[in-house]
Amino acid sequence: MSDDEEYEEKEYLVYLDFESYVGPEELESPNLDFKIIGVDSNHPIVQVNGKLFRGSYDFTIGTNVFFEEEPNPPAVDPLYDITPNQFYKVFAKTQKVLKMERIFVEKWRNRGETSDCDIIAELKIRKQPNMSYSESLNLLLKPGAVPPRVIPNENIPLTPFVAEDLPDRRADDYIPDRGATASDVPMEEAEDRQVS
Repeated sequence: MSDDEEYEEKEYLVYLDFESYVGPEELESPNLDFKIIGVDSNHPIVQVNGKLFRGSYDFTIGTNVFFEEEPNPPAVDPLYDITPNQFYKVFAKTQKVLKMERIFVEKWRNRGETSDCDIIAELKIRKQPNMSYSESLNLLLKPGAVPPRVIPNENIPLTPFVAEDLPDRRADDYIPDRGATASDVPMEEAEDRQVS
């Protein structure tokens, strides 16, 4: 057997959806640099002009149709005013789409620099929240508002100011005063502080 007979060639026709990450002018460029790895895997990696994307297959709504230029166009009736310059015929169809998501690659660390335990510990630190559930809910309050209820056994910073005190500030700019917490103020007093 020769080397040519050992290899089997497969051709894939895949509809890639880059959403707004890559524009049509970039894909039609004569200097397009396009690479794909693992097209037959669940999550292929695509590189377009240095940008990396990770794909995942999904079903389309309807059917995507591929066209190719018609080499022998049919005769056109001269009664019509507008005659098309180019004719196309249906080449293939698919009901799957490869949705691409932009990814960024970090510099590879040598195994000697960090151990697996260090990497796992670093990932755990990244996933830990830096505030409680109640604190994150209080960030959504309008300036001058007080939480509508108190969650027991949790330190919730109160917003002791009123809207007139900070007319130019927004709720997401406000960092709550850490002095008073919900557990320090009785429920009746917290209800009295609410701005109507």
